[in-house]
Amino acid sequence: MANLRHVRAAARPAKFVCTQTNYDGIVAGLERLDLTALGAFLFDHIESYERLTALFLLYRLAEPQPVAFVASELKMDVSDARRVLQRLSASKLIALDEDGPGAQCRYAPATPELAGQVQILVAAYEDNQVRVVEIMTANAIERLRTKALRVFADGFRWRGGNRDG
Repeated sequence: MANLRHVRAAARPAKFVCTQTNYDGIVAGLERLDLTALGAFLFDHIESYERLTALFLLYRLAEPQPVAFVASELKMDVSDARRVLQRLSASKLIALDEDGPGAQCRYAPATPELAGQVQILVAAYEDNQVRVVEIMTANAIERLRTKALRVFADGFRWRGGNRDG
C-alpha cells in the first residue's frame, strides 16, 4: 500500500513544492512535510474553513478581486466575506484595500516564509484534504480548551474592592 502511494506521488507533477526554509527552520518540501509545522501555521493563521477557502481562491487568482466576487464564490454575504478577508489580512496573508465602494483583495503574503507555508498548505490540501481538515479540527478543539481554562482560572481571581463578611 505504501509503495503505491509513493508511485502515485512520483507520477504527480511537483508544481507546489517549496524549497524555502519555513519559520520552524525545516526545509519544506512536500516529501518532508512536517505536520507539526503545518498545524502551527493553521493554528496561527487559518481558524476556519471559510478562511481556508478564501485564501485558496485568492492564491489561485493572480489579480486583485472585488470583495463581492469573493463573497459570491464562497457563497456568503459580503459582510461575512469582508470579515473573513480582514482576518486573513491581519494574518498578513492577503492585501485588502477597503478604500472606496469597490473594496479589493489579492493574495500577498508579507514574507517569503508565509508564502512558502501557503504553498505547503496548498500542496498538503491537494494531497490529503481530510488530514488538513483533521488538523484544523484539532486546532479548534485546542482553542476551545484553552478558552475554557482561561475562563475557569479567571473565576478564581481576586478582583479587589470592598469585601464584606
